[in-house]
Amino acid sequence: MGFRFRGGTVSYNLGVDLGTTFVTAARADTTTVGMFTLGDRSVVIPAAVYLRDDGTLATGQATGSLAVSSPDRVGRGFMSRLGDAMPVILGGAPYPVTALLSGLLQDLVQKVTKIQGEPPDRVVLTHPARWGPFRRALFDEAAHQAGLENPRLVTEPEAAAAYYAASRQLGDGETIAVYDLGGGTFDATVLRQQPGGVQIVGKPERIERLGGSDFDEAILSYVNDTVGGSLTELDTRHPQTLVALAGLRQGCVLAKEALSADTETTFPVFLPGRRFDVHLARSDFEDMVRGSIESTIRTLSRTLQSAQVEPADLRAVLLVGGSSRIPLVARMVSAELGCCTVVDTHPQHVVALGAATLASHASPPQHDRPQHDRRQRYGRQHHRGHASRGTTAPIPTATVNAVLDARPQQRDAQPPIPAQRPADVIPTQRTPPQEARAAAARTALGGGAGPDAATMQTSALMAKSRPAHPRPTVDTPLPDTRHVGPNGGRPRRFALTDRERVLIGTGAAVALAGIIVLAIFGGRNDTQTWPPSGSTRPSTSAPTAVAAVGPELATPALGVPVQVGRTPSFVAVSPDGGHAYIANGDARVITVGDTAIDQVAATIPIAAGPPQFLTFTPDGRTLYVTIFNDQGTINVIDVLDTASNAVIATIPQPARPLHPTVTPRKP
Repeated sequence: MGFRFRGGTVSYNLGVDLGTTFVTAARADTTTVGMFTLGDRSVVIPAAVYLRDDGTLATGQATGSLAVSSPDRVGRGFMSRLGDAMPVILGGAPYPVTALLSGLLQDLVQKVTKIQGEPPDRVVLTHPARWGPFRRALFDEAAHQAGLENPRLVTEPEAAAAYYAASRQLGDGETIAVYDLGGGTFDATVLRQQPGGVQIVGKPERIERLGGSDFDEAILSYVNDTVGGSLTELDTRHPQTLVALAGLRQGCVLAKEALSADTETTFPVFLPGRRFDVHLARSDFEDMVRGSIESTIRTLSRTLQSAQVEPADLRAVLLVGGSSRIPLVARMVSAELGCCTVVDTHPQHVVALGAATLASHASPPQHDRPQHDRRQRYGRQHHRGHASRGTTAPIPTATVNAVLDARPQQRDAQPPIPAQRPADVIPTQRTPPQEARAAAARTALGGGAGPDAATMQTSALMAKSRPAHPRPTVDTPLPDTRHVGPNGGRPRRFALTDRERVLIGTGAAVALAGIIVLAIFGGRNDTQTWPPSGSTRPSTSAPTAVAAVGPELATPALGVPVQVGRTPSFVAVSPDGGHAYIANGDARVITVGDTAIDQVAATIPIAAGPPQFLTFTPDGRTLYVTIFNDQGTINVIDVLDTASNAVIATIPQPARPLHPTVTPRKP
């Protein structure tokens, strides 16, 4: 591969891992792959934004100190909320998740560009493997809003496998598993090496709200128990208390990290009018997190079963994510699966390094345009220049931090993972949404015969059949339609992007649904109106194909809203479908709704604390309620009798309880 020199600077490629709690970025240049220093002597920055008084967003390490005085102006963990219709509330104002992501990405790329003196040639962004086309399209839109014209999107395990394969050659057919335990989530994925690259096999699984942040809360709860519950007595209305608690949380993080290398640690605790030291042994910390790690291993085992892969058939299990440095993780995974585990010195950097490696092995971008276009591309939001286009290449086998492999790649090679699309298949002109909807409507009416019409009709049917919550899918490759490139160049593959598929499919589905509704209700109304523009009313003796839709269908409708409290956060429906139980965290109550009459049937006070997650037993007679608070001082599970709607038992927990699973009793 040829690297260019522009004005004394070496061209480079950028890989970005935008996680739930932290953001990392790596660069690949002529000879090396390494991390960027994004913060003050740190290569990671919080995945958070802060709303300033002037309405602009601040990102990076500054958000941590600003959050102490104005926690309502800080947004965290929004990467996992992408696709959620509810906006993020900052300072009382709603912000779409895509706007927050684009702001974070824009600041990161501008900082990297300032350090390097030039924008990157190519950018690879990573995302969870469970994301479907809908979330990927939203992520792509956020990148475009940040000024990235043609970023390549790859899954996090694909990037991790690229980093692994850069120093250890994978043979065709060999299988690896990626165990990704980050700051706020856990992901398990199985990948297999194929002639064209790695491919995800089976069904990736993800656990939300389980990671390093939960382990920090467990240490905070330990500190509270050590001082006899003094933390719960603090008045959080005073700024001095908030500053003290923020310092204590940071001390818990440092203690967790210290126990990855040492068997014990001691850290100071400063509270208003009080100062003391807390001693924590690694064995005590491992007892706090053992249950959570066991749940991650069960999730990994289910992923292996879905891929029909035995643990003995694995080449290795890659331990990725900052929390994978905990020694107990490697011991438990190895003991449970009986196979080799591989953990890097800095596992939180692996995904970004792999993304940069993949970016460096794409085809070189075109540089026949003025240099100022490239600078303006990252200058400000919504100003988009002409982005470079690359092709997907097999994962390299050269050593990291050494000269990268420059083997020529096959021009028509398919992407390693079918669910992703390389940057070079983006069409040069995007179809406006209005034109897409009009074309979809013509297709539904039977007009516009031809290949394009048939493709849109298929997209409409596929979009209509998707569930409300996207599931992991593998996109079917589009027909290999080719066209001649600019200036009579070589033919390139032409395909629709995920975002265009969503727009076209949605437009077609809306048009088709509208036609069906008109046909149903129009056939029952003698005063129906027919389209103008010279259209003639069809004969009643010869019904059209659109009118022949079979028996009358029920039209779904939104009923009258039911007030269930100010802070509903989780709902569980009883096994018989008769009642819905809604957790109201701030109000510390559970609201019971009768689904037959759509009214509130009961309100159950939860004295132990704010209810979070609800799980029924299979017979519906018992409801388990997990209870915890943000301070980490409350960690219990209430047992609720659904016949009397009364709490019959409270079970203390060593750390924050998550969503429990109830298994049937064995006979």
